[in-house]
Amino acid sequence: RKNSGSWNMFRNGNVFQTRAFLSYHSPKSFEDASILLEESNRIVAVVAANKTSSGFFSHEGTSCGGPVIGNQHCGVRATSAIVDLVGSYYEEKLSMRVCENTLGGPVNELIVFLLSKNYVIQPEVSAYKHLGEMEDFVDSIPHKKSRSATRKCLRNGFIVKQTDRDVDYQDFHKLLVDNLATQHEVKPTHTIDELLKLRNILKHRQKLVAGKNAEGHLCAAVWLIKATNECWHVQYIARDHTRNVACAVEATLCGAMEVVRDLGAKHLNLGICTEKGGTVLNTGLLRFKESLGCVHHNRYLLTPKP
Repeated sequence: RKNSGSWNMFRNGNVFQTRAFLSYHSPKSFEDASILLEESNRIVAVVAANKTSSGFFSHEGTSCGGPVIGNQHCGVRATSAIVDLVGSYYEEKLSMRVCENTLGGPVNELIVFLLSKNYVIQPEVSAYKHLGEMEDFVDSIPHKKSRSATRKCLRNGFIVKQTDRDVDYQDFHKLLVDNLATQHEVKPTHTIDELLKLRNILKHRQKLVAGKNAEGHLCAAVWLIKATNECWHVQYIARDHTRNVACAVEATLCGAMEVVRDLGAKHLNLGICTEKGGTVLNTGLLRFKESLGCVHHNRYLLTPKP
């Protein structure tokens, strides 16, 4: 069944768990194993999932998974019953990635606890920025040296603004490909065609914020997705390392914070700082996010115990 209403109907749901988001994948990419839980013909919970060689995963096409529970069924008794039903349906072979509180709310902590006896739980460190009532996000950078350098970048003609142009998405994706190949020898999760497809699917729930130097060359960019009404998520950050513009990323992220703050966001989630399934901390990445005034929180990778 297609989504019947907004993710606001579900206490811990977000855009990454909707059919709209998952639909960018080819139908051949995953063997769907999603379910609805109903009571008196009303949906009380959903699980987006796919079959794997060893069981099921919720969901390999997104970073957020696990049971998404309706607003009226988040008490401990209902949540416990839902978790038990989900486990039984998937024959206790459902792995999942339970997202951060800013993306899923505190009910996810209860779900993780209820599953702790039967699952191996691997925390993955993430980071987010509380946006508050800040007028100038450069002022929120904790260290004076970084604040001064970011202000100098902007004084020198660096301009940060939202863009909808195809050419900017294409230039951004080229930077992203180069960054990931050089630094990690990997490719982006999304091809340029998938990125443009997601832009068209998500529409106003996504933004590309570009930072350009005084000559108009793209130096840094951030692609953002509206995960919930209160939290936007940084899906990708890219920088042109061939252009010597100090604090280009910091200035672009400050501009992105302003964009989503003006759209009503309370938090900006900057994503995971761990690698290899959460077992290795990318200290440099976490320190960079801390330098922007971010604080860390966790998401969890859950796999059934043998």
